[in-house]
Amino acid sequence: MDHSVRLLNPTTGSISILPNHRCGGADPSMLAAWFAFGQTASTGEHKLVRILLNIDDSRQVSEVITISDTNGQWRKTANPPGFLDWNCTNGVVFKGAAYFILDYCFSDPSFLERGCIPSFDLATEKWSVALQGPLNRILEESNGTLSYHDLANQLMLAGLKGTLCTSHWNDQFYAVDLWFLTDSEKGTWSKDYRINVDTRFYGIGDYLKMQPLLVTVEGKIVLWMEMGSKGVMQIYDAVTDTSSDIIQTSMYTGASVFTGSLLCPRSVLAVGRALYEVLPQSWALRISTALMMFRFGVIKV
Repeated sequence: MDHSVRLLNPTTGSISILPNHRCGGADPSMLAAWFAFGQTASTGEHKLVRILLNIDDSRQVSEVITISDTNGQWRKTANPPGFLDWNCTNGVVFKGAAYFILDYCFSDPSFLERGCIPSFDLATEKWSVALQGPLNRILEESNGTLSYHDLANQLMLAGLKGTLCTSHWNDQFYAVDLWFLTDSEKGTWSKDYRINVDTRFYGIGDYLKMQPLLVTVEGKIVLWMEMGSKGVMQIYDAVTDTSSDIIQTSMYTGASVFTGSLLCPRSVLAVGRALYEVLPQSWALRISTALMMFRFGVIKV
C-alpha cells in the first residue's frame, strides 16, 4: 500500500501520477492517510494536502503539493493541532481551507478547545482551530446521555448547500442528524435534518458510517453508507421520510461528488489510496459512482 495519488481528467480520461511521498523508512502498510483537494480562495490554485500517521510510533507528517506546478513536489508543513479521526479520512474544502474532524478519544481538551474543527488554509498553508463545531450543541441536546468521548467515530464532515455540514450518527435513536454551519465567525450551527436509518441496519452500532454527499434541487439528500462488509449509496426523501438504494458495493470503496465541469479540459480529480482502502480500482469506483449519479438524474446542473 504505497498511498500513491493520481490525477484524473474526467473530460479526456487522462491520468497522471503525483510524486510519491517520503515515508521516512516507515512501512507504507503501517501508515494511515487523510486527504483534501481544493482551490485557494485568492488565486484559485489547486492544491492537495495529505496527512500521514505512522501507526507504530504515532508520528504525523503533513505535506502539500500545488497541482499546477510543472515539477511540483510535496512540501512539508506544520502538523495538525491534534490527532485526526480515523473514521473521517477526507478533508472538506470550504472557502479555501480544508477542514478535518479530530479524534475525540485522543484529543486533550486542556490543549485544544473542546469541539473545535481544525482547518488547513490552502493559501497560507497554515493550520487553525478557530472554528467551533456543533459538538457542544449535540451534548446539550443529549441531556447527559452522551459524553465528549462518545462522539468518537460518530461524526463526518461534508460540503452541502454551499456550507459545511457535520453529520452525527446517533446510535441511541438509529438516526443521523445533519448540522449546517450558518455563521463561521460565531461557530453557529443549525440542525436541519434528522434521517432515520433503515431498520435493516439495526444492531450495527458504531460500525455504521454515513457520509452526506449532496442535496438535490428537489431537496432530497444523497448519502453514502458503510456498514459491516457493505457500502451503499441512498437517496433520502425528507418529505416521506424514506430512503431508496442507488448502488451497492463492497466496503472501503467510498464515494465523492465531482463539482467541476465535464466539458472543461482543465477540470481534474485527485484520488488517493488511504490505509485499508481496497484495490487499485478504487478510484474508478469513485468516478463511476459520480457518473451514475449524473446518468440517473441525482445531480442536476
